[in-house]
Amino acid sequence: MVEKTLIMDISNKKLIEEVEEAINEIESLLPNDFDGKTLSKKSKLPYKLASIYYSYSYRFHAIANSALQLFKFENYLSSAILIRSLMETASVLFLVEERIERNLNSFNCEETDKFLMKILVGGKLKSYEYFAYNCLKAIDKVDGKKYDQFREMYDQLSEFAHPNWAGSAGYFSKIESEGIKIFTLNDGIKNPFFILFPFSISITVLIDSINSIKKLMPKFIKICESSCQRSAQR
Repeated sequence: MVEKTLIMDISNKKLIEEVEEAINEIESLLPNDFDGKTLSKKSKLPYKLASIYYSYSYRFHAIANSALQLFKFENYLSSAILIRSLMETASVLFLVEERIERNLNSFNCEETDKFLMKILVGGKLKSYEYFAYNCLKAIDKVDGKKYDQFREMYDQLSEFAHPNWAGSAGYFSKIESEGIKIFTLNDGIKNPFFILFPFSISITVLIDSINSIKKLMPKFIKICESSCQRSAQR
């Protein structure tokens, strides 16, 4: 669990270096192409699972690079909004890992396929066949099972992602004297560590989930091939 004292012990400089190293690690995991038949010729479920963690890794890497550059240029508002998205991305992948591991001993092909399809091709528009999973439920899952301040950090960043006081008047203005409000484009966050820390935690969640899914994959393939041969695969 994350301890509050830990937050105060790590410098921004050191954490930025750790974030950069982790982003490079994620980049090293990204494939240029992927043939699902190399996983299984009998079931498409392993292919769908691998497609999820590869596509989520690409998404995370792209957003993380932008968030880090914005942070370095002290554009903390835009960086905070992107880091919030990283928290969502890492949380959903953690949810996938947790669901797959939990259901291996009571495997249901149709339910697993439906779940993976919601994650892989789901959305919120009426035109989508699969309705996307609720990110807040995934955030709470990480909070309850991995980092007990995760939801709190997410809620803090949400204040900047939404047009609330923290990301608008509170960020771009200050009161110099009664009745006088000064507006400025300069950074309105004096201690940006609370933005950088969930950045680092999100990377850890993502990498841990990727590694866990990879470890689960051989058993997952075996169960899919033995249990789902008669199931209709999309």
